[in-house]
Amino acid sequence: MIEEEDSEGSVVGLLGGMVLGGALTWLFGGGKQEEFLEDEVEWDDLGSLTGEEREFLSQLWRLEFQLEEAVKEEEWERAVVLLNVFEGCLRKAWTRFVPGNDAFTPSPKYLHEIEDLIGPSLKRFESAINLDPFARLSPKRRSELNGRQLSIDLDEWEFVFK
Repeated sequence: MIEEEDSEGSVVGLLGGMVLGGALTWLFGGGKQEEFLEDEVEWDDLGSLTGEEREFLSQLWRLEFQLEEAVKEEEWERAVVLLNVFEGCLRKAWTRFVPGNDAFTPSPKYLHEIEDLIGPSLKRFESAINLDPFARLSPKRRSELNGRQLSIDLDEWEFVFK
């Protein structure tokens, strides 16, 4: 859902911002704890990413690419939609893959490579959030979008306002 805040709107809501902030702090603030890995696991033999992890990464990178294009083309409404998709995914579909929450359940390979796998993407989303594309929309369009529910189907790559 797109929600306008007192400061004329922030794209990512409080919970999404907290999840993103927690993930970035965990990744870059030293939260990566190798003790998640069993002692007998060798760094050379971490296995591979799970199918679910690969699917998550594919969705994250696709969303990141789409967001970069929207920002580059200054398509602010599209950027708002994509950032709301990002927030919704952080809160629901992606919780198992994003550190900083209780549902985080990485494979050894994912845990070992997480900083390189998702760190740059999370930083790009943070940068796009800081651009505040919602505030770049006309007041009339912000009013029309405010409070509307966004339906997300990542398998079909469809995002529809209700």
